[in-house]
Amino acid sequence: MASTYDNIEHLTSVRVYKQLDNMFLDKSGECSKLESELTNVNTDIIIFCMSVAGNLTNYDKLNYFDSLNKYRCKYLNLWIKSHLLKYNNKEQALVISKCLSFWDEFDKNRDKCDSEFLNYTDEDDYTKTKYLYDYALNYRMLDYYFVQKKDRCTKEDDIYIKKSINLYKEAELECKNPKVRKKYCGALNDIKNEYSQGQLLKLTCNEIITKETANILNEISTLREENSQLKRSRKGEQCEIPPLQDKDGERCSQGLPPLVSPQVESCDSGSHTVITVVVPIVSIVFVLLVLYKFSSFRPWLLSKLNRKNILEHNINEEELHEASGNMFHYNSIHLQEDDHRIGYVPMENI
Repeated sequence: MASTYDNIEHLTSVRVYKQLDNMFLDKSGECSKLESELTNVNTDIIIFCMSVAGNLTNYDKLNYFDSLNKYRCKYLNLWIKSHLLKYNNKEQALVISKCLSFWDEFDKNRDKCDSEFLNYTDEDDYTKTKYLYDYALNYRMLDYYFVQKKDRCTKEDDIYIKKSINLYKEAELECKNPKVRKKYCGALNDIKNEYSQGQLLKLTCNEIITKETANILNEISTLREENSQLKRSRKGEQCEIPPLQDKDGERCSQGLPPLVSPQVESCDSGSHTVITVVVPIVSIVFVLLVLYKFSSFRPWLLSKLNRKNILEHNINEEELHEASGNMFHYNSIHLQEDDHRIGYVPMENI
């Protein structure tokens, strides 16, 4: 359950965990010692160790979580636990030892952030906790595209939203019982503090399409946007792609690749004019090549070309025969004229 949505790359949570993986690396010397302590150590363990050290060193810079940034300690611990679950017991023990030593350097008294990953001993509890926190993190992006903009959902999006809503409802029912002391109940309370009652239950997909269709539609949308920018540039206007901003005026992290700079960019109409001419030509050639290679267009075209070649060949032969005949006629006339000239000698020259 924890990894069922890791393949939906446009989710904010997926992007955030990748940033925790790669953004900050530190303590390479300390982490490299794991090679001598483990018999079959892999590169992933070394890099993860360095990532933990780097994220703790740069804890105040971990501003990836939008309106939920106050819970970055929660997300950091959930991320650490997700990696530890990949390793065997010996590997876990050694990596945890390294993590705790880094944590003591970062925050010995655990005032900024506690090492809660040690408390996720119940894997099912951990899985539900992470799922709820991640859904809360993904909600703004999902609401923006699928509710406000009415974009189409992929099948994967639809499954993820429905599973998240079902888990939310189940957690609500279970956590009403005061005897239930699960960490996902704490996650549910945190979410309710950030979102109004039932807000996360209102997400729906208006239309569901395949991932392949979604990619094609995104390509078309991008081409249309580029075309409209080129048209504006020919009119002497400036091209601008406004960033998506949150209530504080900062760009929202919507789980998508970073948007372009918010500064207004003037368009070079000359180069764009060339693009408007070249791109359609290249597209036409590409389509013709595809038709030629993968459709019945190829044998039809070959038959037409062969027919044309035969006709041209016949025409050329006829022209050649006609030209040869004319040449023969021309030569015979002049030969006759020359015959008449052979016996003629002017008297005045004798």
